[in-house]
Amino acid sequence: MPDLTRSSSASEQYRILTLGELAAARIGMPEMLLAPWLREGEIWMVHAAAGVGKTFFALNVAWALACGGEFLGWNVRRPRRVLYLDGEMADWDFQDRMAGIVAASRRDLQGDVRAGLDNFHLFAATSQPIGVPFPDLATQDGLAVLMERARGHDLVVIDSLATTMRSGDEDESVYWSNLQDSLIELRKRRTAVLIVHHVDRSGPQAPATMKEVILDGRLSLTRPADYSPTQGARWVLTWEKMRNLKGIEIGPITASMHQDEQGRPYWDTESLDDEPLIRLRAMLASGDFANVQELATALDVPAETIVTWKTKAIQRGLFNSSQWADWQIAAREARVEGGDTPPISAVLPR
Repeated sequence: MPDLTRSSSASEQYRILTLGELAAARIGMPEMLLAPWLREGEIWMVHAAAGVGKTFFALNVAWALACGGEFLGWNVRRPRRVLYLDGEMADWDFQDRMAGIVAASRRDLQGDVRAGLDNFHLFAATSQPIGVPFPDLATQDGLAVLMERARGHDLVVIDSLATTMRSGDEDESVYWSNLQDSLIELRKRRTAVLIVHHVDRSGPQAPATMKEVILDGRLSLTRPADYSPTQGARWVLTWEKMRNLKGIEIGPITASMHQDEQGRPYWDTESLDDEPLIRLRAMLASGDFANVQELATALDVPAETIVTWKTKAIQRGLFNSSQWADWQIAAREARVEGGDTPPISAVLPR
């Protein structure tokens, strides 16, 4: 028989608010860190296949916050403290990449470089003394180190799940639930988190996973259909989940990195004004649609139009053929497991 006295005592540490208490509390809106999409305490994920540019993206976001600059047109009001966890990159490679990013800031007069050099804190596996292993975020000890080192920072970047959760599978709930508890604690501190996640070429296999539930937003980086390796870093950024973004802010963009005569990087960006294609991708990724006809019915267009949009979306790099197939397979499998139910995304606003 359970010890009810002990259970009652243990529960006293928890707090329950009445609606009146919540309404009267002086909570305050979290400040924007990187306008328009990253606020204090938010948890975001950027995912892509190997070699697409996840780390370049994360480094530039981190540096923009550290120096109070901008990246891809996203602005930072003032310099912030950043902790960057890196589980794999060679120290010389990290130094070389950051040297280019910092030099570009000096060239463009973006932000306060001196403040950025003080605010950007690197916590890297290859920077540890020989014989000292990097903290493993799949363990309670590793998470304790993360929470202690994260104190006083406005943003923590975890690059990546695979290299920082070494003793456990980042896709297994038992390991992710421990990290999730730590992420919630960081949210309480109003420390934002950007998680870098590696996926295979076909993208995420399931329409929703345990990792995605806690996220405030998720970004996908994919290569355009006409990409060539000679182009270097070039990708399409798609907003796959966003709790607090609406309207024009959620449109996909293409970004490509170039170098000036002195080898310093600069970025060209272009907004993709393809609203039907964006809606098509969102509906596919929802896991509610198992075939072309269902999509056509929900969007009130002929099936031939869906096929045309699919071709254009693949050319734009919004998804690839494997993702198209995987999302529909996932939708069919979900219906087998949960019973045949009508697609809920048919009620999405048009």
